[in-house]
Amino acid sequence: MASMNVAGQLDLAVFQLRLLVSTLASLKAMEKDLLSIGVDPRSVLVIGFRKHDDLQKMIRAEFPKWPDDPIVPRIFDGLCEAFFPSEGEGVEVGMATRVAHALAVARRVRPSPSDLWSEKHRSAA
Repeated sequence: MASMNVAGQLDLAVFQLRLLVSTLASLKAMEKDLLSIGVDPRSVLVIGFRKHDDLQKMIRAEFPKWPDDPIVPRIFDGLCEAFFPSEGEGVEVGMATRVAHALAVARRVRPSPSDLWSEKHRSAA
């Protein structure tokens, strides 16, 4: 990765996004089944975010020039907000609001669903 040119870095970012979006779409497809057994898909997102954060730390340790807040996770956070609005399960959120919230999450001016879920469970513990 250290020797990648811009085209290689862009290709890697697109690959990451495709992988993350397909995972997110799979989680969305399972949402009703998960809810029926008492599992909020946002809790599954939290696990994924923790693992992704661990991976980012490992990459950063190996490649010190790796950005602290890369664009791919920011985009993914926004997509998570669009797929799983932070207002929670069962709350109707219009498409324009979802898009606005997703952009705000990606810009880091609104907490992601994962941030909110993690906060909720930290304060409950």
